[in-house]
Amino acid sequence: MANSPRLKGFKWNANDSILEVWVHGTKVAGFDDATNDLHIYENGLTITAGGLTITAGTVTLGEGLTVTGASTFADGVTYSGQLSHTSPNSSTITTDTDLDTNDAGKLILCATDSVTITLPSTAPRLTYTIVATGTAGSAVLYIDPAAADLIRGCDLDGGDGKKLTNTGATHVVGDYVKLIGDSGVGWYIQEMAGTWTVEA
Repeated sequence: MANSPRLKGFKWNANDSILEVWVHGTKVAGFDDATNDLHIYENGLTITAGGLTITAGTVTLGEGLTVTGASTFADGVTYSGQLSHTSPNSSTITTDTDLDTNDAGKLILCATDSVTITLPSTAPRLTYTIVATGTAGSAVLYIDPAAADLIRGCDLDGGDGKKLTNTGATHVVGDYVKLIGDSGVGWYIQEMAGTWTVEA
């Protein structure tokens, strides 16, 4: 059947094993019988057996998006509101907590006010990322090193056993600090966002 401006409906493409959908002479969608892939041609949407690819336009989700596999965002992500992260490598805490070496590498999410995170004794390359997710403008988060360890970096230089504090009045959801241990001095701040102070 020849294509024409009046062509609409379903058309079986025997050469490519694709069931095509046509509207006013334009192929708008197709289901590939060989690969089980669904293509939306006009708006750049491809759903394959391995995932979803959107190549043009924007996406609006009325309820939300759940991503369970690996994802790549080539041009960055813009969001409003609170960004929540959960994975096998994250842990949400709501009370004072002592971390140990099994928590190294995890994303530690602190969801309530006045939580104290106590670090283990420093060790080479031991890393913790601690994120404040409690109420903006009120939640206070304390990070307490061992008595013989200090926390320094990002223009902060504490003494042994002195706490690092994310102050409540300036707290924003997503404030965080990433700490890495050394062989004996204590903890170095690799990354930081938000307003943090260290005990004098």
